[in-house]
Amino acid sequence: MTMVNQRYDCTICEDSGYVPVKEEPTRLQTCICEQKKYQEKRYNLNFISSNITELDKQRFTLDNFDPRKQLTKKGIADAKMLIKLLDSWQKKDIKILTIIGGVGIGKTHLSIATLLNLLHEDRCYYAPASEVSVKSRDFEYNEAERYRRKLQDVDWLVLDDVGVEHDPRGYMQTFYHSVIDHRYSQHKQTLITTNLSINGKKKDSLLKRLGERIVSRLNHKGVSLCYEAEGQDIRKAK
Repeated sequence: MTMVNQRYDCTICEDSGYVPVKEEPTRLQTCICEQKKYQEKRYNLNFISSNITELDKQRFTLDNFDPRKQLTKKGIADAKMLIKLLDSWQKKDIKILTIIGGVGIGKTHLSIATLLNLLHEDRCYYAPASEVSVKSRDFEYNEAERYRRKLQDVDWLVLDDVGVEHDPRGYMQTFYHSVIDHRYSQHKQTLITTNLSINGKKKDSLLKRLGERIVSRLNHKGVSLCYEAEGQDIRKAK
């Protein structure tokens, strides 16, 4: 009779999912293969609820963001600084990070790439202004309130392109105020990107869109940071 060797996906636990504890062989512990399966499952669940698409996942990585695509020394330096600041935000050295800059300098790219790094452990949500503008006004079946609570409570939140919304009645200011103020008080990680300057003297600014109270929170030393980056639209450089 020919003996057939059993093939296992995991040679450590022989697909049982458990291995003996080295110090106490009579006790079992979860094998590393099961731990990896759990991490992968958690990542997939967090990804599904993150509002990040598969296309975003492929396009926006930290590896394919190249600061050298900027044409000036200042633009290159600012692009490198954005990477450092997002690393500090990811390490929770900065609670609320606001990135200010023109169209196409990489704000969305870096924001999504950073969130993708966090999905193994925490709940993340990417909220572009176009979505916030619609869902925050969906009052049927209390959808707007449910959306507000989601943005308030998620572990990591990106509010992308704040200020592009049409807001003649100031409703968006009230909504953003509620979300940002809550996250500020709860010390939750928040990233805001915008094309608007923070300077209240300009015709349109974060001060005019969000109000003095919120702008003060975005500039709270030791808690939050605003950084204004220069640069040209890197999409045109491709």
